[in-house]
Amino acid sequence: MNEIYSVLESWESGAKMTIKMAQEINMNIDQFMKKELEEINKIIGEIPNLTSESILISNEPMLIDKTQSFAFGHRKIDKRRMMQMSSNSAFGLITRLVSFTNAGMARLPSIISKLENWVNYLRATTNSLAMKMGANGFSISIGLPVGISIGLSFPIYGNSETVVGKVEKMV
Repeated sequence: MNEIYSVLESWESGAKMTIKMAQEINMNIDQFMKKELEEINKIIGEIPNLTSESILISNEPMLIDKTQSFAFGHRKIDKRRMMQMSSNSAFGLITRLVSFTNAGMARLPSIISKLENWVNYLRATTNSLAMKMGANGFSISIGLPVGISIGLSFPIYGNSETVVGKVEKMV
């Protein structure tokens, strides 16, 4: 199992995916997917639900007091920022997982048959993350060249009265 993480580390460092690396992915895909998706779900489970409304105003400055901040090194980061960081971390890990397996599938397409067993778990994980991030939908597709693609969709425009009301309150 540790070998697949050596392959991942090499690949992330810029090494070209070889057939030997892809074979390592193929041999350990079940344990790797289980461990990675469990870690991603753990992070997602720690994220409070975000709504599109909280995302809309999340980039605005907030007053930070003892009840709304976390100590982070020598800085204080408000809870909303911590939620965004956790969401970004979870989405980054899903992206890394999919990119890595896609690189392996490009060299050894038979990996896709083993990933079929993980589609429902991947869908459930992506659905949880989408809900936590305030996305109004997600998609998972398998296409050619061989690979999995995951996408989240977010509302661009909210209810104009709600948006205008929030802007007026901020000003």
